[in-house]
Amino acid sequence: MKKFLLLVCVLLSSVSIVQSQSIFIVTDAPDLEEPGTGNLGDFLRDLGYSVTVDPGIDDPDAAGGNNSAFRGALSADQVATLESHDLVLFHRSTDSGQFSAGLDQWNGLSVPLLNGSSYTARDTRWIWVPNGNAPTDTVEYLFVSDPSHPIFTNVTIDDDGFVRLFDIDTPQDVNGLEVGGDLGNGKVVAETEFAFHTAIGVWDEPGEFFEGGSSHTNRVVFFALSRYFEDDGTGAIAFEHYSEDGLQLLANAVEYAIYGDVTGRTPSTSVGFWELH
Repeated sequence: MKKFLLLVCVLLSSVSIVQSQSIFIVTDAPDLEEPGTGNLGDFLRDLGYSVTVDPGIDDPDAAGGNNSAFRGALSADQVATLESHDLVLFHRSTDSGQFSAGLDQWNGLSVPLLNGSSYTARDTRWIWVPNGNAPTDTVEYLFVSDPSHPIFTNVTIDDDGFVRLFDIDTPQDVNGLEVGGDLGNGKVVAETEFAFHTAIGVWDEPGEFFEGGSSHTNRVVFFALSRYFEDDGTGAIAFEHYSEDGLQLLANAVEYAIYGDVTGRTPSTSVGFWELH
């Protein structure tokens, strides 16, 4: 009986730890990630994470009226804020040029970083790859480069080695990494269909991203997110049109970034403000 009670306590403790993991979202469109907006922030909350959104700074010329408060070189207090969370998620809805001054600070974070913007990975920004390209690919599918990777837990891979990222007949633009399948000291996990640009990549071990590149301190994951802003006139989409497998893939990437492994927690398609489109 004592062993059973001890097991129950351990399991409850584990659940508590998982549920209390916190994520900080860095974005130039902070209003779109607040509770109730139905975008990426709510998706993460629905997975059980505690989500803190970039407080933003007022900018009347910006879409939505504000931009990230973490542009430029970071102060010690800003670094401490980021590192007080279990994961920093860098949104695709960002202007990469405004974050290049903090190169060493972003790469040197003591907590894992999930980057949704290939623009910041370029050799003119954070130097994760040895070129300045961030090609746009319009895709429904991703090619699975490493089917044994935990990121594909509970994800359906078809007979040709592809996974559906977006819903049928609703292809979306994503920006991958143009590295010819070679991430240096990292691992290519998935690539865009047709062009085969890296759409998901991981660097598990601290050190250089590639020989002669910048160095990172903790685990880093790249996941090519779709871009959306509020009333910016570009026709950008909201966080929508992901397939069930696409949502599971993103959920797994977040979990992998935090833990280095995946339990396969399943995204809801009906709870709260999230629903499949």
